[in-house]
Amino acid sequence: MNKQASARTRTANQPYMFKFRNDAADTGTEHIHSHLNMEIMLVHEGTGQLIIDQKEYPVCSGMLILFQPLQLHKVRKELQAGQQYIESYLLFDAQFFDRHLALLPAFQSFFNTIWRGNLKRQVFYLAPERFAEFEKRFESFHLNGQSLPTEEQLVLFLFSLVSGIRGLFAEEEKTETIMFNQRSQHLVERITAWIEQHYQDEFSLDRMAGSLHVSPYYASHLFSEEMGCTISHYVMNRRLQEACLLLKTTNLPVSLIGQKVGFNSGAYFGKCFKDKFGTSPQAYRKNIVGMYGDYLAQQSGNPVTYSFCKKLKSSTFHSD
Repeated sequence: MNKQASARTRTANQPYMFKFRNDAADTGTEHIHSHLNMEIMLVHEGTGQLIIDQKEYPVCSGMLILFQPLQLHKVRKELQAGQQYIESYLLFDAQFFDRHLALLPAFQSFFNTIWRGNLKRQVFYLAPERFAEFEKRFESFHLNGQSLPTEEQLVLFLFSLVSGIRGLFAEEEKTETIMFNQRSQHLVERITAWIEQHYQDEFSLDRMAGSLHVSPYYASHLFSEEMGCTISHYVMNRRLQEACLLLKTTNLPVSLIGQKVGFNSGAYFGKCFKDKFGTSPQAYRKNIVGMYGDYLAQQSGNPVTYSFCKKLKSSTFHSD
């Protein structure tokens, strides 16, 4: 395939400038500048530094860059003896392309974002296979338009390029979502682990959030989204679950059990227990003792092992 550099400039009917695999090693140091048109650039070979709006990026092969109209930028090449700096780029009139997207509102909306929106990313370091896809698009336009291409060819080329760029943004959004989900799941695990260690203490959302180095609002909002209940509701259920276990497996006084699982008031413990299970702690234990009285009488107030608890038959009242 023909890999020679190609340059085509803007005419009255073709509002663009295009270069394919242009050897820019001998162009010297670039000055900070801007264009009236939008620019899409590929770096095939070479190293250097890119500055866009006072932000600096390393330049290397496999790089795709978006320059918005009138955006100040500079590419400073770092060349050793005999080293090449090969780039391809397209400058084009964004309004020209936008006029052809009237029947594609979603696509037009995306193009307007990269044309004149506030972009989170303008520099992409592409994997080899993904860079090859963009290089093939440029090469195809170069080979199909040895003379000035038609307006249709230009629009199709732009559509192909912008579609590829749209895919890059979609992949990044998906990655960010996955990373957010991983981070959020990790935080929820940390929250539940913290509760497991501290549910017997007086609960404080601020204290928990401070221990985990997150804001109380973020922790509360995220937990509710992931778990389907509030943190305080989760703490309450954990306390009552433990209370049921102690009522089943020990002879500890009910009031002491309430204190051990985090309730400051025996009356409040009884109210919460009845709201959850429809019966009082005493009645719950009476039902259990009726079934396992001989065993519990032998325990002298000591908890039995969890393995035994799992063997207990389901009672009338459930502790889930």
